[in-house]
Amino acid sequence: MRPLTVAMTPSFFYEGDNLHRAQLKCLSEQKAKDFSVLLVDSHYSKRKSYSSELAEHYGLDIIHVPYRPNLRVAKKLDCAVFNAGYCYSESPRIVRLSCWRFVRPDFTEVCLNSTTNIDFRFHNCDSPSPEFAHAETDHNTQIWNTDSDEVRWDAVPTQSSSPGARWGPDSDVDEPARLLPSNCYGNVMIFRDQWLALNGCEETFTNVAHYEDIDFCIRARKANLQGSRVAHKMYRLHHRYG
Repeated sequence: MRPLTVAMTPSFFYEGDNLHRAQLKCLSEQKAKDFSVLLVDSHYSKRKSYSSELAEHYGLDIIHVPYRPNLRVAKKLDCAVFNAGYCYSESPRIVRLSCWRFVRPDFTEVCLNSTTNIDFRFHNCDSPSPEFAHAETDHNTQIWNTDSDEVRWDAVPTQSSSPGARWGPDSDVDEPARLLPSNCYGNVMIFRDQWLALNGCEETFTNVAHYEDIDFCIRARKANLQGSRVAHKMYRLHHRYG
């Protein structure tokens, strides 16, 4: 058993699968290597034939499983996938890596060295001008384009005042461990025993997206869960849904 699992939930699938490959390439470049990648995949049937090739190509310990939602629970939006990592993996530390997010080479090192939960600051990167917006998804093609697995880190905003940065100055700085904030939006590493003690995300929500995050934060704060906030380790490409 590895001390850390990176739980990926790739909701999007494009021709060439380069968004997924770019995320895996980021993980292959991590300084700290003692982690596994759990791929809970709603597109399992499309990726299963080459998942082992990706693991070998990127030098990663990938566990690839299909996502099977509970069809007996009526719901409009399904957030059960966020609990899946904590069910499949027994690693003491589990960090969530959702679609359209890229991580710096010391991301897993930060996770492995932390003695507390972590909320990674929400760094949403938009196109600095319309000419760099992808025609179909609106994402910033300067940072990543659909034709490769290359993340161009020199195009990633370095602070809130940088072109394309959609976050405030408070998100440019780390914060020490304290009561978990009320606005964690899924970019978190939560110790597995604490996640299970809280019973994870509420799977029966039928409200708008991210209500499950708010609900989890409320219950985590009531349970006195502690967590630090870490800046500039994870970045999200702003994109069009659909």
